[in-house]
Amino acid sequence: MTGKAVSDASFYEELINSLDDLIWSVSADFKLLVANNAFIESMKIFTGLTIRPGDSLVMSDVFQKDYLSSWEDAFHQALKGASLKKEIYTPANSNSPESWTETSFNPIYKHGKVVAVACCSRNITEQKAHKRRPLLR
Repeated sequence: MTGKAVSDASFYEELINSLDDLIWSVSADFKLLVANNAFIESMKIFTGLTIRPGDSLVMSDVFQKDYLSSWEDAFHQALKGASLKKEIYTPANSNSPESWTETSFNPIYKHGKVVAVACCSRNITEQKAHKRRPLLR
């Protein structure tokens, strides 16, 4: 691979879109900056909306207050410079079954200041269901 290929923005787009995990970044005012196709499709299934960069991710008309509060808390911690990983439960709605994700929140720095948050979520619903099942003897 040449240096030109690595610096090509389309390479990075292809890279994040080759993954099933949800990858996105959020500005300090909770607006979507960049997302892979898996994130866009997941949000479309869950909310019925096709979100785009610049759209607010604080959708109080879609998400319950306590659910939004949990996400906002994690974003605020990352905006203060903390890297964290949380297991997040998403209740079922009319478009989507309940699910669990393991989500990483990492600060994005520019000139030594946190300007955004990078996030990555992987679905752990199966692992959670497996832990809840009684062991067969």
